[in-house]
Amino acid sequence: MTSSSSGRLKLSATLYSFWVCRVSVLSVLAGWLLFWGTRQAQAVFFDLRPPHLALYHWGAFYLAVFVFWMLPTQLSARIMLQAAEDRFEEGYSTWYSILIAHLPWVLALGCLVSVVVGQHYAFDHIPEHPTDLDQIAFDQLWTLIGVTLACVLLWLLAWIALPRIINRLTVKSGLLDIWFFRLLAEALFGRRATRRTYQVEAADPSGDEERRYSPQQLQSVWAAIVLFAIWVTSLYFVFLYPLEIKPELSRAPMFPIVVGAWLPVLTFLTYAAHRLRLPILAIAILLFTIVANFMPRLHVMRVLEQDAQSGPLQSRQPSLEESLQWWRKANGCPEALRSECNVRPIIVAAEGGASRAAFFTGSILALLDDLTEPTGTGNVSGGMPFSRQLFAISTVSGSSLGAAVFAAMREDNRTKPLPPIQHEPPESALWFKSGMAHGINARASESPMASPRKDIVQQIVTGDFLTPVLAALILEVLCHSTRHI
Repeated sequence: MTSSSSGRLKLSATLYSFWVCRVSVLSVLAGWLLFWGTRQAQAVFFDLRPPHLALYHWGAFYLAVFVFWMLPTQLSARIMLQAAEDRFEEGYSTWYSILIAHLPWVLALGCLVSVVVGQHYAFDHIPEHPTDLDQIAFDQLWTLIGVTLACVLLWLLAWIALPRIINRLTVKSGLLDIWFFRLLAEALFGRRATRRTYQVEAADPSGDEERRYSPQQLQSVWAAIVLFAIWVTSLYFVFLYPLEIKPELSRAPMFPIVVGAWLPVLTFLTYAAHRLRLPILAIAILLFTIVANFMPRLHVMRVLEQDAQSGPLQSRQPSLEESLQWWRKANGCPEALRSECNVRPIIVAAEGGASRAAFFTGSILALLDDLTEPTGTGNVSGGMPFSRQLFAISTVSGSSLGAAVFAAMREDNRTKPLPPIQHEPPESALWFKSGMAHGINARASESPMASPRKDIVQQIVTGDFLTPVLAALILEVLCHSTRHI
């Protein structure tokens, strides 16, 4: 065989390998897009907590990266590559055996590298002239990068040492060569499964040895069992109070769970597609799409219905004319429209962006209200308060939460924030100023309240609103997926 034809065979085998373990590849790509291109994901590395709570929080994050993302990525790729080995001719087998041995480790390493990328780009969020609190966030980022690089080194060492140790134990001790694993191997790979191996000799397919499987196939059976156990564990965590996530698991630890929770189910569909030679994964996606669009009451809305006794329906929203009259009255202008008014209305438009948009929208609105408070020492307007001049707010997604919190704060007429030390448990101190109050980075506890309304809004919108929603979403989708499977 010439070198050019050998190169084409290797390239063909490599591309086919990526296609075979496409679920793992897509999971790694999703993580890269999340941490590389999403500022909200990068910002989770700024959660500042007291040292004893930070250890639990970031320990849970790295444990979730390993258990619910890296390990499923590696195991899924291993199972699919082993299952596809019988499709190759002998000319492919040597290079493909190398891919079976190493490609799953490479893909799992890509998960850790994406975390490093997100931590690197998080530095862009820190201003050029950092404050004392910004410096604490800066130091935390460097610490997290150091921990992630240490995890990369440990994974590389495991990649070098573990396969040889496991192969030797499997071959010499026959640890996995028991009836249960052989039964599962027959179910996974079938009676016609290839017996090609790497680093060890294939079993003699004669007599009693005819139905024996290679150590690598038995290891893949073990990988399938572990992958199933991880899936059951993730379901258990989501089933167990999905709307009451522990603070240690909030925000950052939820990211790898969300990215990796799909792997076991999608691996099963992809494996079934490979065995049956049918596009089952594509059919399943099409089926879920049809069901989601045609199931009645899947997106239920409360609809007002006209009652013959109560008369015509009454609109819950005021008309534009009514709103303008109320605004003019609040600002001391004649209620008659088109009459002269010395005060100009303010209309705010804010874009979406999950918790980040809520924080910035609420902070800006409350800060403008603080700066224009007539009784405040820092008043810069000398005229009407911002909230009185404000006529309308146009928001979407996360910014709607920030606007709603600001409106509720004004409706409540609250002028003093809740002291975080008394009313907020330290494990929930996601807010920078709450972290200061609890003494992050060995600092003495201090009261951070300087700008009342801004602090009130920030104290609310920095709560973890996304983790319970994502957990409940995973629960709903995985339950539907399981029922369809």
